[in-house]
Amino acid sequence: MDQLSYSVSYILQNCHAIYNRNLGGISHTDSIRSLPGGGNCINWIAGHLVVSRDSFRRQLGLPLVIPESFKDLYKRGSENITPANAVDIEEIKGMYNANLDGIIEALPNASLQPNAEPYDTLLFLCFHESYHVGQLGLARRTLGFEGTIK
Repeated sequence: MDQLSYSVSYILQNCHAIYNRNLGGISHTDSIRSLPGGGNCINWIAGHLVVSRDSFRRQLGLPLVIPESFKDLYKRGSENITPANAVDIEEIKGMYNANLDGIIEALPNASLQPNAEPYDTLLFLCFHESYHVGQLGLARRTLGFEGTIK
């Protein structure tokens, strides 16, 4: 694996681990609780990262795996999740966890050159994932759960 592929892989693997830590102990009911002061609930953030993982797949030429109905609920600019339309948080975690291996396996075969597609987009998606994984940690603490990064 070249250095660029390794870097993307490293970031994704760390985000993956922290995503799962931040969702540890969060029930479906907790995941759809509104946060004080507004913003998206944990369920939306977690589902949005599933949608983002499909963007990684698209950049790497892999088949997309997320149904359009799911994307419509969790894509950028969608309305916040309600108890009536939320996908169960365990299903969301399963979808997220099922995506990593295929992405990591495809990285060494990707033509990753700085300042070119798909490398620049993959770097943005790494930043995007890191940002939202951090939001999960903040949302977790806002709802009264102990932080997972110490």
